[in-house]
Amino acid sequence: MPKLPTAFRLAWAHALRQTLSALAVIIGVAFIAGTFIVTDGARDGMNTQTAGLYRGTTAVVFPEGSEGFGPAALDRVRAMPGVAAAEGSVFGPGAIRSTASQEVALPEIGWLSAVQSLPFQPFDLVAGRLPGPGEAVIDARTAERYGYRLGTELAASAGDNRPTVSYSLVGTIDTEGTRFADRPMVGLAPDDAREAFGDEDFGRIMVAATPGTDTAALVTALRAGLGAEVLTHDEVVALELADAYRNLDLIRAGLFLFVLIAVLTAGFVIANTFTIVLAQRSRQIALLRLVGSSRAQIFWGVLLEAGLVGGAASLAGLLAGVAVAAGLRAVLDGLGSGFGGGFVVEPRTLAVAFATGVLVTVAAAALPAWRGTRVPPVTALAETATEVARPIGWVRVAVGAVLLGGALASLLLPASIPQVALIGILGFFGLVALGPAYIPFLARAVGWPLARLGGWAKLAVAYSARNRRRVAATTTTLVLCVSLVSAVMIGAESIEGGVDAEMATSFPADFTVTGEVPAELIAVLDADPRLDTVLAQRTGELDGTVVLAADPAILARANPDPKEGDPGSLRAGTAVVTGDFGASVGERLTLGGEDFEIVAVIGEPGPFAMVTAADAERLFPEVAVSGLMITAAGSVEDAAGAVRPAVAAYPSLSLTDVDAFRDARTQGIDRLLAAVIALLALAALIALVGIANTLSLSVVERTREHGVLRALGVGRRGLRGMLALEAVLVAVVGGALGLGLGTWVAWAAVEALKAEGPITLTVPVGRVLALLGVVALAALAASVLPARRAVRQSVTASLAGE
Repeated sequence: MPKLPTAFRLAWAHALRQTLSALAVIIGVAFIAGTFIVTDGARDGMNTQTAGLYRGTTAVVFPEGSEGFGPAALDRVRAMPGVAAAEGSVFGPGAIRSTASQEVALPEIGWLSAVQSLPFQPFDLVAGRLPGPGEAVIDARTAERYGYRLGTELAASAGDNRPTVSYSLVGTIDTEGTRFADRPMVGLAPDDAREAFGDEDFGRIMVAATPGTDTAALVTALRAGLGAEVLTHDEVVALELADAYRNLDLIRAGLFLFVLIAVLTAGFVIANTFTIVLAQRSRQIALLRLVGSSRAQIFWGVLLEAGLVGGAASLAGLLAGVAVAAGLRAVLDGLGSGFGGGFVVEPRTLAVAFATGVLVTVAAAALPAWRGTRVPPVTALAETATEVARPIGWVRVAVGAVLLGGALASLLLPASIPQVALIGILGFFGLVALGPAYIPFLARAVGWPLARLGGWAKLAVAYSARNRRRVAATTTTLVLCVSLVSAVMIGAESIEGGVDAEMATSFPADFTVTGEVPAELIAVLDADPRLDTVLAQRTGELDGTVVLAADPAILARANPDPKEGDPGSLRAGTAVVTGDFGASVGERLTLGGEDFEIVAVIGEPGPFAMVTAADAERLFPEVAVSGLMITAAGSVEDAAGAVRPAVAAYPSLSLTDVDAFRDARTQGIDRLLAAVIALLALAALIALVGIANTLSLSVVERTREHGVLRALGVGRRGLRGMLALEAVLVAVVGGALGLGLGTWVAWAAVEALKAEGPITLTVPVGRVLALLGVVALAALAASVLPARRAVRQSVTASLAGE
């Protein structure tokens, strides 16, 4: 077993060559520490938030069944001995809508809640007062965002299916640091909140006990008096924390998936580094063998050296973990997680992150260390010491073929997310195993056009494919990162395409208005040249047939694949029916004593017929207009300038801007895409560190070769170009392989999601090419420092070097 001082001296002597591999460990450890710091802080914040949500509450009464508590039950609770105060709770999703004074781009989905009196009110007032009948409070951030001022009108509804009601804004509340901070919060008086949700009952009753009251006795009395479930303050806090912790655990599991990717990437970089470094130190190892060191001593010495490198890098990674935690918090806030709390550093965080960094470094160095000790001393004492190009073993080829075959065979399994994961994992490791067999050929194929630039370009292509194992190991990290990024990118684009297809059929108009629409509004919108179609929706029943008003253009957009005919051919005196109606194109349909020719049959469920708006108004004029469907004559933005102010004058109406609604639905996808790419950027950084590291060590190894090239007339610019082109070739090959694997995985994911809705594989060619360009530019940047070192040495010094 080697002595620690000897291992420390060896590690210090070769510290420069280990710098970039240490950087890979630093990034990985920082990611681990940052994940723990953020999630532990979020857990601590949840504890504070949930306890604050029930401040002043002794017990909470829950109904046993689906029925809530009426005002009479609340009065009974208030009359019980030991009860100082009791309030009913009403809470659920709500929406802020446009008014004549404030314009909201679309229904801003958030929360709507009854505001309890003290001591139950969990939110602090920022300005104004608590609401009474017909009044409301709103969170301060939303008030600032839309310019709401105290005394102005606020329109809100309890979700999309409830009427919009106007309230007078009398206060703003502080929701920062709570689980509701990510969305708008509207607070109403309890009776107004019950009316908004269309419910006569309260969802729960909050109870505060008088000082000195026995909590257990009060809980028993409440259970007996109401026949309901009663939880104490501590019990209800623990129950809600359990739900919150489940969500946090999902987030933590997702983050640790990215940690695993970063650590795996760092492991590949470290293994490649030690392979090259030990090859360059083969003469030193041989001398140690000649003076009596055994293979076991050298092996353990290398592992000890790796442990010292990993330990030092892990300490630096722990310090960098705070910065990574800040970045992770920004990513989670961008996703709207709403997690509060600060940064919490537990002893477990330090121990796990440090141990992982050391163990990954040592484990990654083990195989290169074992191989490095197998070189015979006589061979190692040759004039030059470089990594021996070993042939690819048949076992490795067989394993790679089996893994790729397994990935292909996975296509026979039912389409599902586990199948997608199996394809990705088996495909990646199959490519890794077979990498040395095909990557050099890919490097030569990609570099063939570039070799025409000159002699130094030919050398760059030759160098990029010379050591197949080294090139394969270097590209492995890029394959992993690029495949993940491209799979997410293509998957997100495909899902957004599916959303567009669904929106085109489900919301074929640019704007929809729900509610009883007055004739004055219809006249105003009809007269505006910025609008193309203003369909007044009516639904009536004639001769036992349900009849709807329709527009041909909107109908054609909503039904791109009719069963028969053309829905866009709807005209006066004609009708479109559903497949369940049991009629065909060309048949006649009698409605209200008039004959209508059927021009199309669509696949909508339910037996009903559609006629033009004019025919519907003539057939059942007594039926009120229940909504509008509006399309733009030009741009949707210009049309919005006509629709929003006109509809805002009628607070009882609900306006949905379909384009904005679509953006709101895809906003989560875009945020997730940005977050995933941001998280994978750390692993990609490690991969680029691997390219720079390999190139730097190769420069050391090829010092004499570079000296010969300089002596033969290759200038500094040519040497720089050679190293830059070599780095770019390796990066492009790894990026192209990653794109291929990522596209395959994305295709499998799309096939698995087809059951959920209309979705087809959509490859964003521009983004994909941009990703490949970014990889190439990053590799070019990674070559700068190695190239600088190569050209700074004089020709004579290079020729004298090993």
